This record gives sequence, C-alpha cells and structure tokens, in this order.
Amino acid sequence: MDSGEQPIMRKADSEALPVAVVNAIAEAKQVDPDELSPKLADVIDPDALADLFRGSDAQRGEGELVFAFGEHDVRVHASGVVEVTSEETYLVREADD
Repeated sequence: MDSGEQPIMRKADSEALPVAVVNAIAEAKQVDPDELSPKLADVIDPDALADLFRGSDAQRGEGELVFAFGEHDVRVHASGVVEVTSEETYLVREADD
C-alpha cells in the first residue's frame, strides 16, 4: 500500500466476514488472496471472527475488532465493514489533519 493511498474499505454483504477480511488484506498487499502470507488463521481464528459479528445489524449492535496483520492494521466493524490501513496511511492521514 503506497503511503498516499487511502485505506482499503470492504463491506461483507455477499461474502462471509472472514472472506471479506482476507480479500481486503490481499487488496492492500496487492496479492492474490490465495497467496496471502501468513494465512488469516495464523493470526486470528476465522470462526471466532464470524461468530463475533454474526446475526442482523440489530443483533450485532455496535463495536469493532482491531488486529495487526503484518504491517497492516485491520479494523472490523459490527456493520460488516472491513478497513485495512498501513502505518504509512496513518502517518499521511495524521499529517493531513
């Protein structure tokens, strides 16, 4: 992810939340999801991730989960939005404020 780029945002509508997370991270790293290293399961339990935000918006409520994936930070919102940023992105966003 180039330091001038915006965070990668993805909404898990038609795909399972762990799949949306993998696809967003792969997009940020500019690799095919199958080539992602480490695998998501090596960093966080995909089943636990799916269970954490399972159900309708009303059942999920509010909240988010944030975890590091290599040089990227992954933020999963209860709404199903996945945001992937790099440290460089934070520095650029902070400097722009």
